[in-house]
Amino acid sequence: MTSSVAAAAQQAFGDCVDYAVFTASLDVLAASYNAQPAELQALVRILDDRETAIKNGMTINQQRYEVQRFHPPLAYGRTMGCASEQSVGAALCRVEPGINGQPCFAVITYRMPNLSSKMVPLLQQFCNTTL
Repeated sequence: MTSSVAAAAQQAFGDCVDYAVFTASLDVLAASYNAQPAELQALVRILDDRETAIKNGMTINQQRYEVQRFHPPLAYGRTMGCASEQSVGAALCRVEPGINGQPCFAVITYRMPNLSSKMVPLLQQFCNTTL
């Protein structure tokens, strides 16, 4: 992991349940969990097609999140099947070009009382200033 990116992520994502920052070649720059290559590869492709993103959702740390908003370079949504107050939000952001000129991604998950209206801009700010 890149120490400056890891330190920035740890500071920026203090209100998050999980986060991962990675490149399109699946190099993990920072993560609060054991980010699996198969999950990261699927996240790299999620912003390629709206229909597929909404149909398949996102899997982060073995948890499925329904994509409710698809606005490249962002996609975000929540878990389903529980009371809305207990659902967990997730957001993905892509930066092109990122570190070393290649696309970079950051993904976060968050619980109430944090909402996408707070967390998505926080994610965007991190990506724009760090990646």
